[in-house]
Order: sequence, then structure tokens, then C-alpha cells
Amino acid sequence: MNNQASKLKDYVKNNNMEINNKHKFHKDNSRIIAVSSGKGGVGKSTITVNLALALRELDQDIFIIDSDIGMANIDVLLGLNSKYDLNHVLEGICTLKQAVETGPYGLNVLSGISGLDDVLNVSNDNIKHLLTGVSEIEKEYDVILLDTGAGASQSVINFTTAADEILLVLTPEPTSIMDSYSLIKLLSSSNYQGKLHLVVNRVNSNQEADKIINRFINTAREYLNLDIELLGKIPDDHIIQESIKKQQPVFKLHPDSQVNDKFLEIAGNLVGIEPELPSRGIKSFFYKLVGQITPGR
Repeated sequence: MNNQASKLKDYVKNNNMEINNKHKFHKDNSRIIAVSSGKGGVGKSTITVNLALALRELDQDIFIIDSDIGMANIDVLLGLNSKYDLNHVLEGICTLKQAVETGPYGLNVLSGISGLDDVLNVSNDNIKHLLTGVSEIEKEYDVILLDTGAGASQSVINFTTAADEILLVLTPEPTSIMDSYSLIKLLSSSNYQGKLHLVVNRVNSNQEADKIINRFINTAREYLNLDIELLGKIPDDHIIQESIKKQQPVFKLHPDSQVNDKFLEIAGNLVGIEPELPSRGIKSFFYKLVGQITPGR
């Protein structure tokens, strides 16, 4: 049994739940990746949406589940008004397939919920509905992105450790770095065996960011025995805030931006594809001609 299914089965067993084969997660065709952060306000949901669009550019079928309990906002970022959300699925009001909303740009989304402190404190039947739903739809997608809550609440830990992989988002701020380390420390104590990826957001200085990244990755390896793969860095650019206000992903609002290149690079690193990045005009050409780094890279 794969690690993900084993952990979920253990959870069910510990909570006196009976589970059969139809309630297990299967990984025949999809990767389930939890996008997580040690603290809120680091751009996790924005990265989830734009990464999903970048992955679609690389011909990946993507499904986003907003599992941020109480602070869900994927629907807000996409301007969605969903009929159903994750709570309806947990309550058995509808199936996961029925709750899937096809949003702008063809993104398939399950909206999140508000008002519950911890999803894993709801009834056993609620959990069975969720497990059954994911096992039914995951063969339709290459990647399922779980936009989890920030921090280390029980719901965040359970959603995160149930995923095949974790994409950790942090910013070059001391609070974000420390909270992110606390999160991966909890993952280590939970004996998490999946892959760990890192994206650093709001980077103003590549040199400063590289020092932070190296220190973070080396500390995790030395003290927690965790290997973390850097997927990429996203610059602190005003067009991202503009896109949030307009409820349009920056990946679509500014398709010719250097920020888009970064999302494509991160998506490519995630799936092992080297994207063909577009030329950025005559200035970019002359930088390449003289052997310098493209501006913004």
C-alpha cells in the first residue's frame, strides 16, 4: 500500500472507522500535492492558482481542492460563485464530482468552506464521503493541488500528510521562515515520507533569497533528515497585487511578464518538463546577445 493510503487508513482505524477498497486513495494517474505554508499571507493561494494555469500550459490536467478550513479564497481569486463546496461533500449533500466547478480558463475547482475549526473533527461518515470522492475523480487528472490552510492546525497536518507531495511556500521574512520550519518539524515528527518542494515568494534580492534557501534546506537536512527540493523563486512584483484586486490570475492578466516565466519554470521543475519560454522583446534579445542574464531572472 502506498504511503498516502496507509496514513489515511491508519487515521480511519484510529477513529473506529471501517474502510474498504472503494474508500482508498489510488495514485494510478494523478499526483496529489498539498500547497502549504507555515504562516498566512505569504501568497499560497495565489501561487496555487497560477501554478495550476502554468501546469495546464504544459498539457497537465489539473484539479484544485481548496481545503483551507475557515479561510478559503480560491473561489474569490477566480471570481467563482460555486453552488457546492467542500462542506457539502463532507456532509454527503453532493458527491465530489457534482461539486466540481469549471472556472475561468478551464480550471476545475472544489471551493473551500468557512465556519469549521477542524475538518477531521466532523463525523466518520463525512471523512468516508471525502475519501470516496477523491478516489473517484483522481484518475481524470495528472495533478490534484490541495490548497491547505496556513500553520499547523490538526486539519492542516492531516490534509498535508495525506498528500503524495508537499509544496511549501515561504517568503524571505523571519516569521515566515521560522513558521515554515516549525511546520516541517511537525511533518518530520509525523514521519512524513512524501516529497517536499519549496517555492520562495516575494523575492526582492536573489542573493538574499539564495542565502535563506540554502540555510533552510541545509538545516532541514541536518536536523530533521528531510530533503527539500527548490522549485523556484517568484519576484515581488506589483502586477501580482493588481491581479488579485481584479480577481484574475496574473498568469492570464499579464501573459508577457517575467512573473509568468517563473511560474512556467516552477511548473516545469515540478513535472520534469523544460518549458519553452517566450522571447521578451528586443531588450531581452540584446541581454542574451551579450551573454548577460535576462532581466528579472
